[in-house]
Amino acid sequence: MPTQQPPPIPRQLAWVDLLGVLVQQLDSGAVYDRHLLAIAVAAQDVLRAAQRRSLGAHAPVGR
Repeated sequence: MPTQQPPPIPRQLAWVDLLGVLVQQLDSGAVYDRHLLAIAVAAQDVLRAAQRRSLGAHAPVGR
């Protein structure tokens, strides 16, 4: 049986499309309620990282 390759990690603007798909799934109710908190926390992490970058702080920050 052939080994399945993991999907490629999105880069650059590919994230925009991927996040758009997430928005559509959330709006359509295709995401379980039990997963909403974890998704919200991850989205906040993304927003904080983008804000750090826009302020010129490029050093990674641990959680």
